[in-house]
Amino acid sequence: MRGAGPLHWAALHDPSKGGMLLASDLSRHSAVDKALGKALLSGLPVAGMILYSTRRIGEEIIAKTIRMGVGALVTWSVPFLGAVELAERRELVLVGKLDPRGFGVYAGKNRLGCTSDG
Repeated sequence: MRGAGPLHWAALHDPSKGGMLLASDLSRHSAVDKALGKALLSGLPVAGMILYSTRRIGEEIIAKTIRMGVGALVTWSVPFLGAVELAERRELVLVGKLDPRGFGVYAGKNRLGCTSDG
């Protein structure tokens, strides 16, 4: 149902400059690809940027994020276990369950200065 509009969103945020690139698609993978592609086509370096996705994160999205050099990946959902394991091995900051009350850091706690689970 293409007429229903996008179901998944992705955004690349540059915390140092405050800029943001948005992309949407019926597929969460395509939304992420579009956001990263917009950055590439614009000549924007994505190193250190934060990638946000509106759906669950799997290993494939983690792999894309790592290949592109993105600094952190955030979702409102819970990431899959394989994604958490890959992010942890590659020291990617992975945040899930993001909502106004808080969030969970699933991987990369050491990069955020977290020393415990609390």
